[in-house]
Amino acid sequence: MSIDELLATGEKAFAEGGLTTARQCFENILHKEPNHVEALNNLAAVDAEHGDYDEAANNLLKALALAPEDCLTRENLAVIYQKQHKYNQAVCFYHKVLEQEKNNGDLYANLSLCLLEMGDVEEAQSALNKAKSLDADARLVDLISERLASISKQLRSAAIRK
Repeated sequence: MSIDELLATGEKAFAEGGLTTARQCFENILHKEPNHVEALNNLAAVDAEHGDYDEAANNLLKALALAPEDCLTRENLAVIYQKQHKYNQAVCFYHKVLEQEKNNGDLYANLSLCLLEMGDVEEAQSALNKAKSLDADARLVDLISERLASISKQLRSAAIRK
């Protein structure tokens, strides 16, 4: 099979839940062409589906080294860092992606979540407001809004007690 055929087969298998077949296709591509950025990205997605975030991050870092400006790789790395609770790193990558994709509400929502986890309530609120203005995923926006409201209430209560 050609690289294009392997890529199409692997992506189809991944979409249908055939992670083993998808992994084989992407690894075959990398055997033929070790610097194939899309195959590294896709292999990282397979790793993430298996919960192997360290390996996913490693594959994405390889892809990023090959294509430093690749927005998809940066976004995927931000998501993986978020899943690993490496919020500082995730925030850095979300900001880099948002330089190129200024109108992506879901990115702002994910950025807001990371900032919230880091305890930066004001910046989280700001990112959430931007997400709302860009029609981000409503469920995610509602979740973040509830968490921000709860934290704000706790902060007000703590300030009153002082």
